[in-house]
Amino acid sequence: TATLTITLGNSGLVPLVLTQPFTDPMPAGMTITSGNTGMCTGVVVAPTLITLPAGNSISPGGCTIVVTVTSSTPGDVRNITSALVAGSIVAPAANAPLAVGRPLGPTEPIPVDSPAALLLAALAIALLGARHLVRR
Repeated sequence: TATLTITLGNSGLVPLVLTQPFTDPMPAGMTITSGNTGMCTGVVVAPTLITLPAGNSISPGGCTIVVTVTSSTPGDVRNITSALVAGSIVAPAANAPLAVGRPLGPTEPIPVDSPAALLLAALAIALLGARHLVRR
């Protein structure tokens, strides 16, 4: 189990209104197990898809989408979002690697500094800036 965090930035002084939906389909084997607990409003969460529909806005200062995810398939996968489009402002799709470890047996310790749990990754996406991966 891990927390997936998507940060949508807005360095402007006015809200950015999405003119196309922003989506994040989960990689094969990954499932979303919670609703959004972040500050972005209007987010729709399904078992394998996060959507911020067109017409919703990103307030000045930005917002986050935060969900809990699990994975049934060990290995390396890529989390790829759609582009984020707000009128003439277009942020390209984000693409980040995720390492999914094998499930541990009941007597094995959980390593703190390795991807030994089902998934240890969180994705941070900035609308107008750099993208980075945060492990939690």
